[in-house]
Amino acid sequence: MSDFYNERKIKARKEHKCFFCKKPIFIGEEYIYSASVYEGDFATIKSHDDCHELLKVALKEYSDNEYDDDTVRHFLSDYICYACDKEESCNRDCIYECGRKLILEKKHD
Repeated sequence: MSDFYNERKIKARKEHKCFFCKKPIFIGEEYIYSASVYEGDFATIKSHDDCHELLKVALKEYSDNEYDDDTVRHFLSDYICYACDKEESCNRDCIYECGRKLILEKKHD
């Protein structure tokens, strides 16, 4: 259980790296800034809006607000990769990219 959690959408004034997909958040791009205290440890996370949406999907499935990158990747692998036609040759490095595409497709439906 988190002692403190806050998130907000910010426009990047400098380039950052997304905590989840590890790709750049470019200057001028909006991103989600999350700050929390958990068991006395302060942490901040910067992420693309779509990557953050994928996190919310994973947390809904696990019904828990505690997570680490491996937990989210494992869930997304099950959620996204099973239906991919490249599943057999995939090294799972594209999970967030594929997930972001899935989110964009759902937004346009």
